[in-house]
Amino acid sequence: MPRRGRKMLLLAIFAFVLMGLILSRILWSTDLAWNRITSTFHPANKHPTCPVCSAIPGARRPPGRLHFLITGSAPNLELCRALVSSTVNRYGAPVISGWQATGDRDAANTHLAKVRVVTEYLEQRIPPDADDDLFLMIDGYHVQLQFGPEVLLKRYFEVSDREDERIIQQLAPANAEKVAGPLGRHVIFGADKVCSPVDWRCPGCWAVPMVPGMDSLTFGPKTDGGNMTYNRPRWLNSGTVMGPVKEVRELFRATLHRIEATYDPHFEHRESDQYYLAGIWGEQEIERINAQLAEDPEAQHPVGPSDAHWPEILPGQKYNYHIAVDYGSSLFQTWAGCLDWVGWYRFDGTGYSSLVDQNVRGETGFRPWDLHLQGDAMVALDRIHSSTDELSRTGRSSNELIRRSEFGVNIVTKTTIPISHCTGTEESLDRVYPRMWFFRHARALVGSALAFFRANEPYAPYPINNRIWYPAMRYPEGVSLDDGGAWSDGSDGSSKMEWLSFDRICGEHKESLFG
Repeated sequence: MPRRGRKMLLLAIFAFVLMGLILSRILWSTDLAWNRITSTFHPANKHPTCPVCSAIPGARRPPGRLHFLITGSAPNLELCRALVSSTVNRYGAPVISGWQATGDRDAANTHLAKVRVVTEYLEQRIPPDADDDLFLMIDGYHVQLQFGPEVLLKRYFEVSDREDERIIQQLAPANAEKVAGPLGRHVIFGADKVCSPVDWRCPGCWAVPMVPGMDSLTFGPKTDGGNMTYNRPRWLNSGTVMGPVKEVRELFRATLHRIEATYDPHFEHRESDQYYLAGIWGEQEIERINAQLAEDPEAQHPVGPSDAHWPEILPGQKYNYHIAVDYGSSLFQTWAGCLDWVGWYRFDGTGYSSLVDQNVRGETGFRPWDLHLQGDAMVALDRIHSSTDELSRTGRSSNELIRRSEFGVNIVTKTTIPISHCTGTEESLDRVYPRMWFFRHARALVGSALAFFRANEPYAPYPINNRIWYPAMRYPEGVSLDDGGAWSDGSDGSSKMEWLSFDRICGEHKESLFG
């Protein structure tokens, strides 16, 4: 090779190595370059985000709204924790559904109250032109929120995409839209590790899909062996739900109709909303199994006990309500049966990692491994940090805040959890809240969140699924920056939505709420 050619080759190799070193420094430095992450991180699923999407005719859709309901009939510490955790994570002004309701609409009397008051809200408060908005409902007495709506929205569309893939694999492309369509409009519930209430003959227990992406050793050699702790999370939990307004409205309407048509005062589980919702899901899945078997009589499908109920699916009747569950805890983590797999981790290692030394699968050659904090959560936290003056004045960067904090994580699915549903032992609620990343700064973060929405800011400055997203409800004009209250839904008999100040709901719990 001529000397000039060798010189050019060596220069090219040197430049390539230098670029690799620079990139590795960017990706794995102990202090992330946040401006670089926020400008390159595109949290949309099927379609490119800005600025690319602006070049596609019709790609950008009108702004989206998130309708956020917290169910609860009366104030207590748990409801106030849900309220504070949602406020500091910037979900906007929530609606408390069922506030001071009485009789069969009082959640203290029956779990069915949730179906009644939420159905009323969907039918009477949300107009038909909001059908393509998203709806989020959480149980106000058992739920706390770790990350904000920009994380939840991004992951909703990712989970929805995965559910589309699962349905297409089950039914084949031609049948998927016909039986389960339109795809991409799923009503996603949290996943339980046991069917409750338990009756393995019911389709809501046996006919529901097997967990995709988790093999028979996910929880070690005891997986699915009868102990709830080692079950794969396969069943519906009604305490958390997210989906398009239109589909959620249809589902709750159908559930209320089923309650009214079949309610038996002598039935053991007559007051369980989860029982009726799971029944509708089971029939949805029976219709899909029938369609699957019509195409291939030898097709594999869930099988129940010998006396399993296989309801008749009548032509022309609606069974498809787009119900799905969040198997991977991308949105919701139910805690019952999961305490061995869900824990608190500090991501202060290289690349924002934490060492996991728990041998979940019981492997003989197990080696500890690095779990990394997810980028979408980091971007959301940085945005909050950079717009909260009191945090900025401490002199600590977003990087330091993250490294000093603990985060709730599912080490099986490797997911940093946006919303924790503390089912099972009530002590979980007391353990979770003080460990939240915002606990020591909650008072300042409430004021920062209200100032953020007073400026009419969207959840994120970039499109998610080609839409810029905002909260459906605004804080009242003139509300003080320490009033992270909520709207009532009119369930108290007034039929009017009323602003409930934070002091009115949670004044007696301030000392506990603000660490």
